[in-house]
Amino acid sequence: MDDDAQANDICMKMRRLLLQADLTISLEGYITYGGGDWKRVPVVKQQELYGQFSALCHLPEHLQLTEHLPSVTAFSLSDADYPFEEFQLSPKKSQSHRTVPIVAISCIKVTLMDSCEDVVKIAALDVTTGRVLMHYFVCTNTEAAVKDWRVSTTGMESFDDMERFRQLGYKVLRGWSAARATLWQFIDNESILVGHDLRNDLDALRMIHGRGVDVAKSVELAANGPLSKQQLSLDSLSRDILKQPLVSHPSGRDALLDAFAIRELALHIIKNAGGIKAWARGQSLAYQRVVPTARA
Repeated sequence: MDDDAQANDICMKMRRLLLQADLTISLEGYITYGGGDWKRVPVVKQQELYGQFSALCHLPEHLQLTEHLPSVTAFSLSDADYPFEEFQLSPKKSQSHRTVPIVAISCIKVTLMDSCEDVVKIAALDVTTGRVLMHYFVCTNTEAAVKDWRVSTTGMESFDDMERFRQLGYKVLRGWSAARATLWQFIDNESILVGHDLRNDLDALRMIHGRGVDVAKSVELAANGPLSKQQLSLDSLSRDILKQPLVSHPSGRDALLDAFAIRELALHIIKNAGGIKAWARGQSLAYQRVVPTARA
């Protein structure tokens, strides 16, 4: 399959999903979405990506199929006490079910009264081809008390907003378990998940998946020193590394736009490892000058 044939195939698959996304694929090697142009990987280069992403995974290979993905040092894990019995390992690889080797995901979440986070928007991309796999709203349990709707991030103030989106024709999944089940249609335990603050997204989906790449953690490791939460935010990384500001909307963050930025950052880290290391180290030294007590 050549690049043009693959672009047409991707468009057909996305149309069948009835995704609410204004997205175009150009023959010049870009996917245009959210005011930005995101790179397509030429077909002849796609076979190389799995090995390159495998080298970026944060856990040793012998732990990747059984352990939780580590978190970013600058992003402390929530004190939430998620029910242990709700967590499951991603499904094992099956010869009868074809999955996607590398998937970028982004979750937008609210905070419940028990401090657990619940997913209200989810998006997923095939990193290799750029195909959109998921771009859905997720309705949290209406019996669960929401402590913080995070209005500026979610664009929601109540469950009434979720019903309004459903009536407008957007697909709304019923709870984190449905979101996880839908994601599992595309991945198995050998798929590489790519995200930003990925451990928190996986916890909200009650997933144990150690085969992953967190772009914020990759930058943090490249810095070989402390970085602030602000320096490692997705907005900052996209603006400073990709020179691509993420457009904000009154309706909150766009999970699909975030997923495209995450994918692009990961590709950039692979292609420009030396430049990322020098840039990240400079950012860490600047942070330590401002905050001398920061741990080196």
